[in-house]
Amino acid sequence: MKDYIQLLKNKNMALIFWGQWVSNIGSNINILGLSWFILNFNGKVSDLAALMFFRFLPSIVIGPLAGTIADRMNKKLIIVLSDILQGVLSFMLIFSKDIASIYIIVALQSVISVFFSPAIRSLYPQIVEKKDLGTANALNAISFRVSMLAGPLFGGVLIGSLGVSSVFIINGISFLISAFSEMFIVYEDVSKHKEPSHLLKDFKEGFSYIVGHEKIKYVILFFAAMSITGGGWRTLYTSLLKLELEVSPEQFGFMTAVMGGGSIVGAFIVGKVQKNRSSLHIMVYGSLFYTLTYLFMGIHFNLMALAVIFVLCGIFATFVNIGYDVYLQSEVEPAFLGRVFSLDIAIGNTILLVSLLVTGQLGNWILPSHLLFYYALASLVILIYFILRGKKKHFL
Repeated sequence: MKDYIQLLKNKNMALIFWGQWVSNIGSNINILGLSWFILNFNGKVSDLAALMFFRFLPSIVIGPLAGTIADRMNKKLIIVLSDILQGVLSFMLIFSKDIASIYIIVALQSVISVFFSPAIRSLYPQIVEKKDLGTANALNAISFRVSMLAGPLFGGVLIGSLGVSSVFIINGISFLISAFSEMFIVYEDVSKHKEPSHLLKDFKEGFSYIVGHEKIKYVILFFAAMSITGGGWRTLYTSLLKLELEVSPEQFGFMTAVMGGGSIVGAFIVGKVQKNRSSLHIMVYGSLFYTLTYLFMGIHFNLMALAVIFVLCGIFATFVNIGYDVYLQSEVEPAFLGRVFSLDIAIGNTILLVSLLVTGQLGNWILPSHLLFYYALASLVILIYFILRGKKKHFL
C-alpha cells in the first residue's frame, strides 16, 4: 500500500488514476446496460455477440494506424479528445430505440477508443520511472477493478429502478469528468523530437520491430492464440446469467461486480508478486488459472458457487493484464510502444472477432454453460503448447 500512496504523489499519475477511475465506473455501468438492453430484445446470444463484434471491429480496421498516430502526436491531446467524444456518444445512446442504432454508436465509440488505448498505455513510461511501471500498472488495474465492482452494482440498481437510459447518462458524465482531469497532465512529449516520416513507413517499422524481437513476438502470438476462444468469454458468461439462470437486474449487477472485486484483490497481489517474479511468468501462468475458472464456470449453476468462481476469475484476469502491460512497457522502446500495442490489439482482435461470430452462432444451438466448458478445454491445450514453447526457448 505504501508504494501506491507514494506513486500517487506523482501529479500526472494521480490525474490519470482518478480520471480513469471515474470513466471506468461509467463504462462498466454502460456495458451492463447495453448487455441487458440487447438481450431483452430477442433473448439471442448472437445479438450480444454482434454487440461485442462491433466493439472490437475498429481495432482491426484502424488499430495499426492509431498506434502509429499515437507515436507521432501529443498523447495528452489524443486521450482528452477521446474522452470528450465518447462522452457525447454515450448521451446519444439515450435516444436509441433499436439494436441497429446501438451497434452504430458502439462502433463509433470503439473507433475513438482505438486511438485512446495505445496513447495512454504508451504514456506511462514517460510519467513514471521504469522501476515503478509494475506498481503504476497495478494501481491502474486497481482503479479499473474497483470500477468493475462499483459500476455493475450501481448499474443493476439503476436499470431496475430508473431504466436502462439512466446508465447511458451516467457514462457520458463520467467521460467528461475524466477528460477534465486529463487536461492538467504535464509531460515531455517525445513525439515532438521524432523526425517527420510517412505513416506507412512508421507502421512497417513497428511490424519489423515485433518480428525482430523473439520474446515480444512470443507475447503477441500468445495473446493472438488465446483470442481464438477468448472472444466468447464475456458473451457466454453474460448469457449464462441472463438467459440460462434468468437472474434479476440486481443479481446480474452483483455477479458482474464480484468479478471486479476479485480483480481488486488480484491487483494488490500482483503489486507484491511482480517484485519477485518476471512479468512474463505472471502473464502466462495467470492465463492458466484464468482459463481454469471458466472451466469450472461451465459446470457450476449455484449462484453462490459461481460468485466464488467469478472472484477467482477477476483475480487471475488481473495477473494476465498487468503482466502483459508491464512486460511490453519495460521491453519495448518508448518510440515504438504505440505501434506495438496497437498491432498486438489488431492481431488479437482479428482472431477475437472470428471467435465472436462463431460463438454467436454456436450459442443459438448450444447452452452457454456447455460452450464455456468446451472453450476452456481448448484454451488449456493452447496454453500447454505455449508453456512448453516458452520453456524450450528459455523464456519461462
